[in-house]
Amino acid sequence: MTKSSRLYMTHYNRGESYCPLCYASIVWRKVGEHKYCPCDRLPVLCIRDLGTNFRVVKNGEIISGVKILTPENAAGFVGENPFHALQPHIFTCTALKHHRKGGKS
Repeated sequence: MTKSSRLYMTHYNRGESYCPLCYASIVWRKVGEHKYCPCDRLPVLCIRDLGTNFRVVKNGEIISGVKILTPENAAGFVGENPFHALQPHIFTCTALKHHRKGGKS
């Protein structure tokens, strides 16, 4: 497999089992017919929240409008129907966060 120096939400080919930018361990999930999404290895617990634009990968689909469980928002999950999903690595990559804040690699 070819080594990519960029990270996108979806790719046409699976890459290595680590991020080419921050070297975190990732898994590739097939989404749609011919695309793959690099995701963090650990699943997250989430609920539907149409007021957000956040996306996760579940059952081969990119689902938009979810809220991920954190210690700060745990009370909001009571009585809801939570589900496990994988978080696209593009949202958690430390190298991309550094780049977005204007830092140099």
